[in-house]
Amino acid sequence: MIYPEIQNLIRDIEKKFDSIDHNRKLKLKEFAKNIHAALSDGQHVHLLYVCTHNSRRSHFGQIAAALAIIYYRLKNIDSYSAGTEVTAFHKNGINALLSLGFKTETAQETDMDNPVIEVKYGNSPKIICFSKNIQHHDIPRKNLFVIYTCSEAELNCPVIIGASHSISLPHPDPKSSDSDENQKEVYINTFKAICREVFFMMSLV
Repeated sequence: MIYPEIQNLIRDIEKKFDSIDHNRKLKLKEFAKNIHAALSDGQHVHLLYVCTHNSRRSHFGQIAAALAIIYYRLKNIDSYSAGTEVTAFHKNGINALLSLGFKTETAQETDMDNPVIEVKYGNSPKIICFSKNIQHHDIPRKNLFVIYTCSEAELNCPVIIGASHSISLPHPDPKSSDSDENQKEVYINTFKAICREVFFMMSLV
């Protein structure tokens, strides 16, 4: 069961699919077609959201995808995030999720410089979030469908082993608002923008 606040968020997201840029929609449709073909071929698809520091946008992508997979009852597909550098899941991103109705918990015996954050959106399994690079052992090495959420990561990223398809869908970095009064709003809007594209794509799978 998905929390009522998250259900309301999803309904709002689905109503705003028309606000997605036309060219980005075309990319998302093609990517969804490739995912569908892989699933139909019996493959287990791993979505990998990548940005430079794996601290904000890529985590948002991973979480949105995990939620969409449950919501649309998709099988044999999961989501991950990674970066070209290791930092931490930024507290402002976590606070934005809490504001939207998600629940989070820091895992026990965790590295406080890069804590493992367990994100919950209902009674389904927790989403495990922490900053990692693309070579991390948690990342599968085949059937990877890579989504770049920042252009820097795409330009500076070495070859990702196991990547069969990739797509570039950069979003402005909410980090630029970290010292501003509207910081929470910027983070929430960034998460919603990523969610709209993720849910649109997954609704076509």
